[in-house]
Amino acid sequence: MKSLLSSVAIAASLVVGAAGSANALDQIDWDMQSTYPGTLTQLGTLGKVLSERLNAVSGGEINLKFQEPGAIVPALEAFDAVASGAVQAAWSTPGYWTGKDTSLALFAAVPFGPRASEYIAWMKFGGGNELFDEVYSARGLFRLWHQVAALRGHRAGSLRLVPQGDQLRR
Repeated sequence: MKSLLSSVAIAASLVVGAAGSANALDQIDWDMQSTYPGTLTQLGTLGKVLSERLNAVSGGEINLKFQEPGAIVPALEAFDAVASGAVQAAWSTPGYWTGKDTSLALFAAVPFGPRASEYIAWMKFGGGNELFDEVYSARGLFRLWHQVAALRGHRAGSLRLVPQGDQLRR
């Protein structure tokens, strides 16, 4: 299941409130408030895919219902809604919550920042995950961070062209 979650998520977070915890044997039926419309390529569609696949691989034991922006709370209130227990989970980017803690900008888009591989190395081996957990747990939240989305612009991150022919010798 870990590889499934890793393959469908992006640099968005699935934020889960402590109030939404359940025993291992309980059916989980949660609303996941999205800040992205389900039709938005990559950002919204992956939230829907996560919801559908999690339900499928759990045999219906985990029902994480994707909620369009504004369905339960306005999109930019999802962080506080999860923290208060009004919603069990949110599908978003930590960049939206920099007004709550400016360090969350490090976990969103960083213009002219590290390449995707460098960023992931920092997250996994350089203390990034621990810092991310510290920021969220201070608000009673748990987050799942999975993968860096393809960046647009200066550093294409995970988008690389493979050289062909003579270019390989350079």
